[in-house]
Amino acid sequence: MTSADKDYPAKRLKPSLACQTCRLRKQSCDGKRPCGRCLNDRRECVEGSIVLQSPLTRRRMNELEDRIALCSQIWYAIFPQLSLDAAASRAALGGVDVAVAEVLSLHAEALRSTSTAQTASDEWREEHSPQNPLAAPSMGGLDGMGTTTAMAKGAEPSASKGAGYFGLSSGATLLHAIRRLAPGEVFPSGLTVSESLNVVNVQAISGTSRLNPKTPASSTVFSIKNLPPPADVLPLVDSYFRYFHCLTPIVHEPTVRAQLMGALPFPTNNGARVLIYMIFAMGAFDMAMSENDDNGYRFYDKARQTFRQAVIEEGSLQLVQGLTIMAIYLQKSNMPNAGYVCLGLAIRMAIALGIHTSTTNDKLSCLDSEIRTRLWWSLVTLETGCSITFGRPPCLSLAVLNTSRLPRNSEDQNLTVSDIELPDDTGDVTLYTALIVQARLARSAFDLQTRISRSLPSPTVEQIKWCGDRFQDEIRSFPPHMRPGAQGPYRLSREIQSWRARDMWSVLYRPVMLSAEWTANGRLNPDPSVRYIVDTCRSLALDNLHDIAEFANANADPHRGSEWYILYFGFQASLALLISLVSEPRHPSANIWRDSIQQTVTLFRQLGSMHELATSHAQIMENVLTLTAPSAVEDLTPHPMPNQQSEAGAIVDVNGFDFERLWLEICGSEGTELVNETQNGVFSW
Repeated sequence: MTSADKDYPAKRLKPSLACQTCRLRKQSCDGKRPCGRCLNDRRECVEGSIVLQSPLTRRRMNELEDRIALCSQIWYAIFPQLSLDAAASRAALGGVDVAVAEVLSLHAEALRSTSTAQTASDEWREEHSPQNPLAAPSMGGLDGMGTTTAMAKGAEPSASKGAGYFGLSSGATLLHAIRRLAPGEVFPSGLTVSESLNVVNVQAISGTSRLNPKTPASSTVFSIKNLPPPADVLPLVDSYFRYFHCLTPIVHEPTVRAQLMGALPFPTNNGARVLIYMIFAMGAFDMAMSENDDNGYRFYDKARQTFRQAVIEEGSLQLVQGLTIMAIYLQKSNMPNAGYVCLGLAIRMAIALGIHTSTTNDKLSCLDSEIRTRLWWSLVTLETGCSITFGRPPCLSLAVLNTSRLPRNSEDQNLTVSDIELPDDTGDVTLYTALIVQARLARSAFDLQTRISRSLPSPTVEQIKWCGDRFQDEIRSFPPHMRPGAQGPYRLSREIQSWRARDMWSVLYRPVMLSAEWTANGRLNPDPSVRYIVDTCRSLALDNLHDIAEFANANADPHRGSEWYILYFGFQASLALLISLVSEPRHPSANIWRDSIQQTVTLFRQLGSMHELATSHAQIMENVLTLTAPSAVEDLTPHPMPNQQSEAGAIVDVNGFDFERLWLEICGSEGTELVNETQNGVFSW
């Protein structure tokens, strides 16, 4: 008890218990219901609201004054540059809503003016732009494809606020190496960039305002009646199962459609709400044909508000599924760090629920067990893909990967809720063939990357080459219907896995290729293993660009669900050829590389649903082609780049490959702030 409580007695409130009828007639009332006065007069005794009155004493006035002073202190701590009196006057004239809008706008301007003077390597900020989700990211920011496409001239990627950590396998590192090796600036000089802010846009593309962050998610029972009309969402569901589901089959399509049509009861937990809204959001995102089309943000916003309440109250299979879709939605919307964190949360929740184990008990049907298996391996493949895209260490271990079987290669009609045995694998292409292929590739790539990263003191070039050969053997061990180029349905998902296999193979070799190109200085490396690795990377890149162009020309699909992967794998493959052109512009195959890159540039400029990001990539590629054109390099004398090692101290040491040294050489002195090195000498790449 405080001294104030001891000096003054407790404040007494005088409640008025009179009914409304006696109060209007100004009669005495005994406070009962019904009261005696109304019973005697035979009147209706209307319940009145209890009015609590506080005495206007000096002590009460002191309390109010102290509260006002405390509120003023809180106000100026949050808005130090804004006047509370001015805000109060504006609220009295135009209303509270107008005053709040002006305060938020002025606060945003204040943050914008001070953000340029603040730099911190241990922070990242990402702003979702509902009007244009695929615009180039903020200055130095990391887009959903792992490349910094809006880096300002002279800015180091590690010093740019909002990018986060990226390692050797990321496209950002490769692009930065190209920029430092090129004889001129490769980034568009007229590229408009903007600083990342703490305050987000308050208006969505559909015209629906964002939910008030102070308003908690609704706790009412959720049912199918709470969803938008079927005519509005069924096309989104069709789009989801056409594009996203064939690559990441984490839900059971017949069950979802039956719930939406009312044939099956809809779950009432918050996880089910997050899942269904994210299905709508992802379907809208993939269905878009231009950057002005609806991107599904309004559904994502509803899922996000529900998730805020669900994450601290429950854990369910549906919530894991919804978070998985949300992670990919955020990554594709150029919010990769938010998506990365969301995916990690989904993986942790899945492990907590035991989804990572092949559970067989009486409580789970064969269908439920198979759905859990598909979900788990989808999480594994997405985690491996994010680790490769951003060059970050994975959060899974081989022990966890070996606790679950692979999904069955069988269509949905062969497994129903009443089956007591899992169907046998078929020798044909099914909906789940792509997931099985990607799961095997992810498990193999994860194992080999772990071997390379944990080679102490440093891996040799021969060890890296051996890992690449093992990955090639894994691809060759696939049955005929799972190999690249196999005929059958679901061509988009099968082609994407073919592009992904070459990209993963190239990523295993990327550190050696980067170091070889970084120290080439216009000359070929004399070591045969290094030359083999570099030539393999270039061959894989050419094959990917050829297959992507062939697929795009034969299967013209203007939807974002297809064009996003064309842009991603096309640009990753182009980077390998671009750095080859920059480091060896007089190579005998240089003209072949230029032709392939030029065809890819033409393809990128035709991607309507990804126009701004694709145009940004295409402009960078064209700038490199211009700088490395035969006429531009005729009189160009090879010269060592800044911080480049001499031939005697070259980084490509066949007896020990130094990942950290190479990464610091490419990223410059600023990279020392982001070194991710453990006591065991493991460096993330």
